[in-house]
Amino acid sequence: MLFLDELAEFDRPTLDALRQPLEEGVLMIARAHGHVRYPARFQLVAAMNPCRCGYANDPDMQCRCSTGDPDRYVRRVSGPLIDRLDIQIEMARVPVAELLDPAVLGVGLGVAMLSSAIPYSLELEALRRLPARVFGVLMSLEPAMATLAGFVVLGEVLGAREIAAVGLVVVASAGAARSAGAAPPARD
Repeated sequence: MLFLDELAEFDRPTLDALRQPLEEGVLMIARAHGHVRYPARFQLVAAMNPCRCGYANDPDMQCRCSTGDPDRYVRRVSGPLIDRLDIQIEMARVPVAELLDPAVLGVGLGVAMLSSAIPYSLELEALRRLPARVFGVLMSLEPAMATLAGFVVLGEVLGAREIAAVGLVVVASAGAARSAGAAPPARD
């Protein structure tokens, strides 16, 4: 995933360079002695204000930009790049009081705990209680389980190269964990 905040602040040639990788899933670099193609499948997520000051079309705040500036600001992002964005959502400014609402803060805290602190704590506890070999095998299964969850929950489908990469990580980790538990060779 590539997240570009303040999309219109990037210069136009830089943004237009993203069109080919977005469309073809490949990044091609051409030089005098040849060209190289790199896989570049990614999800582009971008955010931008409606104008430089951020208050165009805001019902509560007055835009401080000159007449015509908001339109020029939005046009800094080319139409062909905008056409490659599958979902576009216009969002209103959220009042600070709403963000500080205890229910919203509670949900945010809950999401933070579920996504970082709890998995980390469980892994530390598993590392303390399980033999290193078993823990290594379980950790090697993590990319495979994440791939499976992405497929089942999000409908993400990986290409053959990505599936092979996940498989190699699992096999390499399992092999390393297995060989770490093997008995050392006898010395004469």
